[in-house]
Amino acid sequence: MADYYHFGADVDYEFAVQIRFGPDAQERLAELLVLAQPVSPDALAEALRDRFGTYYATRDFADENGISYEARRDMWP
Repeated sequence: MADYYHFGADVDYEFAVQIRFGPDAQERLAELLVLAQPVSPDALAEALRDRFGTYYATRDFADENGISYEARRDMWP
């Protein structure tokens, strides 16, 4: 799973938002972002942070391209 956490003004202080992409979604994202394949989950998460900057922009991109994901709001340890 590629886990993408985000903290920021758009997120409650004590919570992190997380979006998780499974293997098929990771492959599709790598294609759309023109990343060398196979791409590691960490490299994909970094590319998403660099490209979109926030959880919400990443989620919108996934939605627009029909990419499935799991979205959660987690209490940060």
